[in-house]
Amino acid sequence: MKDCQCASHGFCEFFKQEMTSSPPNWQWCQGATEAERLEYKKVCDIKQKRKQPTEKGSKFLTFSNLAEDCIQKLIPKLHKMDISGVVAVPRSGFLPASICATVLNVPLYTISDGKITICNSLSRFGGWRMGTHDKTPGRLLLLDDTTFTGNTLRKIKIKLGLDEPYYSGVLYAKPDTTDMLDVFGKELDNPHLLEWHFFNSDYLERTLFDLDGVFSPNVPISECLDDDRYEEYISNVDPIFHRLPKAKYKLKAIVTGRTDRFRKITEQWLEKHNIEYQDLIMFPSEREKERNRDHVQEVGKYKADYYRKSNTRYFMESEKSEGVVIRKLAKKRVILPNHGALL
Repeated sequence: MKDCQCASHGFCEFFKQEMTSSPPNWQWCQGATEAERLEYKKVCDIKQKRKQPTEKGSKFLTFSNLAEDCIQKLIPKLHKMDISGVVAVPRSGFLPASICATVLNVPLYTISDGKITICNSLSRFGGWRMGTHDKTPGRLLLLDDTTFTGNTLRKIKIKLGLDEPYYSGVLYAKPDTTDMLDVFGKELDNPHLLEWHFFNSDYLERTLFDLDGVFSPNVPISECLDDDRYEEYISNVDPIFHRLPKAKYKLKAIVTGRTDRFRKITEQWLEKHNIEYQDLIMFPSEREKERNRDHVQEVGKYKADYYRKSNTRYFMESEKSEGVVIRKLAKKRVILPNHGALL
């Protein structure tokens, strides 16, 4: 492949794709070296092979999913590319970008004030382990966590005005955006929700939340058998910190299977951890024996009834068995954050 074989733009048999008016195009190919053409052929081959089945079904993607998919799905593809560094698109792009840069042992960059800036501390290219790193040939990879329309990456490319070739990629790609990417981890259909976005977004105002297992750890069975021990536990237990809302949004409502005789303690715990909400719906104390005979069905029905009458879009439930009941009776979406599922 010493010379370009195309007389004009159009479909190229060598690269097996349309060579359009946007670089790298047929004009670029005419002036490229054989090595550059062969390197770009690798990228095109990856694009052809990546037409993998789109993951079907609704998803609630967790931090654990992100790390696993980055390692299992994205990094194997990056190993086949000539990547000299990874540019994280702030902020969420830092999550996959930092993993990829560390595993590939290449510098991590970010974008600040319209410029690409290297992230370094104890050495030119990063921390002390990068002290002996030399600049390597290849391209920078501009990496984000997801793409929905492709507008974010498109705007960044325009704003940066990069002269040198670079790759653009994401961990999770909506199927109709893959053609504008050089690499991605996996295709993901809608609907899907992202744990690292959800708890600091306006989804909080459109969702009903379980309490135990979502914001507070589930109470151990041994602590449920004695009121004093139960109160001690729910008063002093640490929250599930990565789910504590930090943005300005209030939770629409918390709907819990806890009985309302523990309302004051529950309100104090929520205030202590700065969890703001509009309503706190607790199971009626007079129905406690009824609840205890069949917790899943009785609490599931109670939550489903409130959910069905509300104008909210989602219910976040910690227990899968209760979530199934809520989904069946309310006929509305249920998020299972501990199972990475959206019913």
